[in-house]
Amino acid sequence: MAKNSGYEILPIAFGGIISGVILSGVIGTTISEDSFISWVKQFQTLIAGLIALAGALLTVVAIQRQIISSERNHEDLLERNLIAARSLLPTALSELVAYGENCLSISFRMAQGYTIDSVQDLSGSHNDIFREVIKYSPRERQEQMAELLAHLQVQISRIKREVATYRPMDNAERLYQNRVGDQDDSKRENILDAAKVIFQAEDLFCFARRQQEQLERTGIQRFRGLFVRMQLDAEDWPNLLEAAARRFP
Repeated sequence: MAKNSGYEILPIAFGGIISGVILSGVIGTTISEDSFISWVKQFQTLIAGLIALAGALLTVVAIQRQIISSERNHEDLLERNLIAARSLLPTALSELVAYGENCLSISFRMAQGYTIDSVQDLSGSHNDIFREVIKYSPRERQEQMAELLAHLQVQISRIKREVATYRPMDNAERLYQNRVGDQDDSKRENILDAAKVIFQAEDLFCFARRQQEQLERTGIQRFRGLFVRMQLDAEDWPNLLEAAARRFP
């Protein structure tokens, strides 16, 4: 919010100077009309200059007040626009979390060799909502949302490519997979990408709801929580946990 400028006291100060100069002239003379007029004539250039300077400073103060008022009106408009745009943000974030969980489930099933369903399509409305919120948000939030959208584009491309070329395992392959554990790097990356979408969307919920942010668990603790959502045992995925600890410290 703009603050009042110190320029507002300058006309008072110069007014005092002018009064002091005139008062000194009065006291320094015999106070007679002729002597005062003579004194004014002698210093008329100085007095006129001081009066002109005070008038200029009054103009500066008036302009400064107008600028401050305009800045306040602009800030108020930005705040109202942000409130309006942010009111739709929880809906977009909920859709992204649901999408991330869908991709996470599919990615786990691919890593286990099971049959999978198609990836849930996003409505696309989140793009318009995010663009509107980004316009009026603080820079930190702008960067946070821009990073989410950038990662989302990459994640969508990767998961669709992986699903298009995926072939479920037969029983023998699945038994072998269970023995060697989670060794497939591409399958791990799909899981980590989906987890990142979920985490990034969840991190914005406090901002969307105008709530004070709470201290979050560590990244790996949050990642372990995803196994609970997927009804899986995290200890069956040691390589994935190691990779997650590097990705989400």
